[in-house]
Amino acid sequence: MPQDKTEKGRFPEYWLYWTYQLADLLPEQLYTTDGRRVQILERGVQNRNNGPDFLNAVIYIDGVCQRGDVEFHIHATDWYRHGHDEDARYRNVILHLIWDSRRPLSALEQRFPHIELKHQLRIDEAAWRVRMRSLEGEASLASPLPALANIDSGLLARLAEQRFQRKADRFANWLSYHSAEDVLFISFAEVFGYKLNKGAFRQLLWSCPPSQIHRQGGAGLNSPLQLWLYLVLRSGLLPRWSDRFLPNNAQHTFLIRKSLQAFHESGHTALLKQSDWHFSRLRPANAPLWRLAAFSQLLFAFRDRSLFSELLEIAMQRLPAGNLLQLWRKKLKLPMDRTLITVFPLLAQHPPGAAHTIGESRFRHLVVNALLPLLYIWAEKTGNKGFRIYLQSVYEEIPGAQSFQQINSTIAALKNEELAKLLRSQAFYQQGILEFYALHQRQTPFFS
Repeated sequence: MPQDKTEKGRFPEYWLYWTYQLADLLPEQLYTTDGRRVQILERGVQNRNNGPDFLNAVIYIDGVCQRGDVEFHIHATDWYRHGHDEDARYRNVILHLIWDSRRPLSALEQRFPHIELKHQLRIDEAAWRVRMRSLEGEASLASPLPALANIDSGLLARLAEQRFQRKADRFANWLSYHSAEDVLFISFAEVFGYKLNKGAFRQLLWSCPPSQIHRQGGAGLNSPLQLWLYLVLRSGLLPRWSDRFLPNNAQHTFLIRKSLQAFHESGHTALLKQSDWHFSRLRPANAPLWRLAAFSQLLFAFRDRSLFSELLEIAMQRLPAGNLLQLWRKKLKLPMDRTLITVFPLLAQHPPGAAHTIGESRFRHLVVNALLPLLYIWAEKTGNKGFRIYLQSVYEEIPGAQSFQQINSTIAALKNEELAKLLRSQAFYQQGILEFYALHQRQTPFFS
């Protein structure tokens, strides 16, 4: 069974929100990292959208009343990693609550006070972690899903199949407008965008499909870096990546400026706005600029080849699911271009350690949400019934794509331990539970 990351020291940021909201966990008198007294009169309203975590709090700092926003991070340096220093929505932050301050606060401490929660809890850390894990379970049990406790594997399997068919039907519609190759990359773009930016990625590639990119960019797209610059321009993210981020290498700087000038002179303008993208509450590896870099690497690698045809050819061998996934993974796990690597550390202070286009978990998401449904609808359109059955069997055997932490609250509400094991290990049943939640949110009378 995968180990819960919270047991190895890591925990989700929202545990800090809970701690802030529970009066019995923090003393009435708190202290900033530079020794100032803090009393929280009004905690403010939790922000469910982009921006600071709590809005309009009323706080006394050394006896002076202040009204403003409150932001939470595990480490103070996450402020920069999440791009808040350049986001106008965070200009009213008056207090920064962090877990610990092992890393230097530097100029941030001059901007607003910091409270280190780790050493100001009313209970010891071990007891605090137990309390937070208990709240995780309560949160799931308190949700209006009474049928979840009695759900069985048969129902989840039907829901998983229903979810798969919905995705395939959507791609069938897309194929009315784009080629299979373009649909593949548009669907991949959604996965690269993760939950918060999948819509922006989809819109960018829908309006500017790969076949059009290669045709319009022409000789100006001779490297993954140039392709990335083109997508950054078209995405509306160029203001977020300006001259001050240029690498110290004169050759790279010249290439970047020359490429951007050529795109502008060719009439290429932004298709989206910066406000269409989400930046907060994202790890650096999930930030839009980094995900665009990884996507550009993949797109460039197949500029003169058909990725759809190559993945289809592998699938047509009808290998066991494990062998198929291994070959697909090898095809898609590309090393990042060295020039891109020299540029990326300037986009985030802590870049991902593995310089590849896509990680293992995200690869499984890509297979489940994009590749298999698209190949399935291709098989349906070409009348290849046997291939469709094979793809369905592969879908049922893919290892879990969601992390244990992501499905922890669902497992806590289940009474069936065998079903809990399936949810931990198989993407098929995880898709079923996701469809269960989606149906409930749409208030579909599925259980009537």
